[in-house]
Amino acid sequence: MKLLYSDLFSLEEEGISQNEKILDFIHQSAILNGNKGIYIGDRGFDRGNLLTDMIENENSFIIRGDKRNLLYEGKSQSYRKIADKMDLCYKVMSKNRSFKANIVEVGLKLPNPPERKHQRKKIAKLYLVVAKEKGKGFVYYLCHFRKEYSYDKMIKMAVQYYGMRWGIEEIHQQIKTSFGWEKIQLLTYTSLKNMNALLWIAASFIYNKVSKLTIYLIKNLSNKMIYRNLAKEMNKNLVYRLTNIVSELFRGFLVRPRKTLLCSQEC
Repeated sequence: MKLLYSDLFSLEEEGISQNEKILDFIHQSAILNGNKGIYIGDRGFDRGNLLTDMIENENSFIIRGDKRNLLYEGKSQSYRKIADKMDLCYKVMSKNRSFKANIVEVGLKLPNPPERKHQRKKIAKLYLVVAKEKGKGFVYYLCHFRKEYSYDKMIKMAVQYYGMRWGIEEIHQQIKTSFGWEKIQLLTYTSLKNMNALLWIAASFIYNKVSKLTIYLIKNLSNKMIYRNLAKEMNKNLVYRLTNIVSELFRGFLVRPRKTLLCSQEC
């Protein structure tokens, strides 16, 4: 996964809603990638206006379900009621975790804009993947794909691709610990925005550039890169350790203000 974008946002300061901010990024990224990406959203992302915009723009998405009713068997039903009727007969592995899962076709009533508020609402065709890990509750993935896939393929994509978003949690945790994100004390919103941008540029440099040197650094600085077992740790996220190495390299540098020398015409 490549670190692409993160933004500090304030409704009060910027005057646009969180949904507008999210959709603006989706629109820009869809143009840049030819709308070939699959957007992964956490709980709360299944808001009506977000779903409507992505469906109308033919964006593919996998969104963790939260609190919403869908049309199933001709009735409006909650995620849980639909899940209770499903036979979770498929088995999916994701990050060494085993899930039982299944998929059903569902409908979503799209909200009408103000000028069409009295007209019959359009119904979008979506898929709901329900998964369950032993000893835990149901997990719901609301899906929409531009391409046609088999049920087996869509189930695997929903469970496994959503598992990839844990990388977002990991990098935010690293920004807090390695970069001291929460220790920053600035007095203006603009200053916070600028510092946040600089932090993410630094993080992007390490994730996208320095990480290419991982094998080289393991061979030459194994005492700093490998703590226990090489074979086990090679597949783990070593970015924390890469960050520490970069920090050590720059620790000896002292930044001083540039001095301006003034001289007379004779010198």
